[in-house]
Amino acid sequence: MKIKRILFFLPFLWFPLSCSDFFTHSLAEWAQRDPGSLIPEVTPGNVEELIRLSENNPGMSLEVLKGIAGSDKKSDPAMQAAALRAAANAADIANSLLKNISDVASGSMDSATSRSVMIDAVGDMQNLADTGAALRAILPNSTVSTDYDGLDPADLAIAAMVLLAAEARQTGDAAGYIDSVPSGPGTGNLAVIKAMAQSSKSRYTGGGFLGDLLDNLNLAA
Repeated sequence: MKIKRILFFLPFLWFPLSCSDFFTHSLAEWAQRDPGSLIPEVTPGNVEELIRLSENNPGMSLEVLKGIAGSDKKSDPAMQAAALRAAANAADIANSLLKNISDVASGSMDSATSRSVMIDAVGDMQNLADTGAALRAILPNSTVSTDYDGLDPADLAIAAMVLLAAEARQTGDAAGYIDSVPSGPGTGNLAVIKAMAQSSKSRYTGGGFLGDLLDNLNLAA
């Protein structure tokens, strides 16, 4: 299972994109600047490096995600794959889920535990509205699960959860929304989220935490 990849990003020292920019400004002054001003045009050639540099900074990750959404290359497979990871970083889903690491580490989870973990995580996630809007602009927005089969199943599962969190937050009653996710295909944005989850579940062999969440939240049902 890709728990290390999904739930824990190793700490690292953030280096700004321009070395000269860093050394000619104090850290305090740099930190107050518009994050978008530090992100160059996002392309298939630089997107992986931008994600690596920004992965521990949700604001920067959101700007990278927006850069992908605004690119005329956003349908490129490399850009779509990168967008899933940028969205996870922008929402800070790793840290949000890590607050429930005892539940995650204990093995399989029942439905009530899965829902509790996700509801608590929604309250801690960042940039959900903007992250959800950018991610929907990049992905196929299809309700056919096989349309997502070119994307990494673990990353796709996490992206589906980010989008579910965005929908739940928007309602103003995250707990009520997540508790009432129905079985079946769903409608609107939920139908898209379920298609992503079904694609992930059909190809993901790790089981455990991700499989439990997809099943117990009715995303793969």
